Amino acid sequence: MRFDPFRRLGVWWLVAGVAAIGLLIMVQGGIRLGGVVVAVALVVAAIVRIARPTDDSGIRVRSPLTDVIVLLTLAALVAVTASIVNL
Repeated sequence: MRFDPFRRLGVWWLVAGVAAIGLLIMVQGGIRLGGVVVAVALVVAAIVRIARPTDDSGIRVRSPLTDVIVLLTLAALVAVTASIVNL
């Protein structure tokens, strides 16, 4: 059996890509915009986690509800932090 991370992780690559784009925007100086993009990536991750709770990604350590609560909390904290940062 061949290890295929693209098939195994599926839509999680999209979430990681959006978060990476947000981090790149932050590095370029767009702290607020980058923070919003990272927060959106976390919200998308929460939606994916609740929509596909029994996927074959190997991410089944906690219950889907716990993951969704944590992801949405992180999204809110990142968005608030990005909006109040004064650089």
